[in-house]
Amino acid sequence: MFRSISPRPVAALALAWAAFFTANSSARAAFTININGTVVATDGGAGDTDAAAGAINYTGTVDGYMIQITTQTTLSSSTVGDVTTSQLLVVNESGTAPLSVTLGDSTFNTPAGTLGNSTLFASFTRNLSAAATTSGTASMTSTAESASGGGTATTDPIAFSGSLGADAKTTGFNRTSDVYSLFTNVAVDGLKIGDAVVLTADSAVTGGSVTPTPAPAGAVMLLSGLPVLALWRRAQRVRQECTIAGTERARKQLLARSVPALY
Repeated sequence: MFRSISPRPVAALALAWAAFFTANSSARAAFTININGTVVATDGGAGDTDAAAGAINYTGTVDGYMIQITTQTTLSSSTVGDVTTSQLLVVNESGTAPLSVTLGDSTFNTPAGTLGNSTLFASFTRNLSAAATTSGTASMTSTAESASGGGTATTDPIAFSGSLGADAKTTGFNRTSDVYSLFTNVAVDGLKIGDAVVLTADSAVTGGSVTPTPAPAGAVMLLSGLPVLALWRRAQRVRQECTIAGTERARKQLLARSVPALY
């Protein structure tokens, strides 16, 4: 004799699964790529060809620009909030207006227990494209916004008008809530039709305040926290290499490099 199954446990199980998938979808949906005011890719959703959570691969054409982006977040880290763009390739096929790209996530909550003074970090590198010439200006800022309390910060712009460049900026971030948003903002202007630009960028929030260096005015500030300091030093080395790179071989070697993630 078969025993009937009550519909209540089945319904409860279905609701639990629905809640699970909705929660995970919402968490992942916070990480997006926005180009010229339109969301073109969402982590785990439309426009993303990378199945891994916290990573987006996007290829598409927007307003006459062919764009390829590979970017990641580190929501699982307990020590730093980070948005790393390991490649942003832009080829101008027919675009006439400036290009604006914003990558970020609104659900960061690390480092834990560091409300108040934190450090907002930005790193930006411009490389050559092996398949095309380059032109115009590429610039980048990092922005952090607390979910409540009004705490917000944006780094000074990093901009390159030449073919090669690498630099880093920091600023203080008054973190007024556990949850905050972290965005990388990239702008490309004056890129001629047929030209291309290859960019890498990193935005990060770490605990601790920003302390000026004893170096001359205008120098990049020292960062509290060894992982961020190591990244800043690497950015400086790449910047120096970009300055002295005078041969085609050196340029091709630099093309393959990017400032690494914080860990």
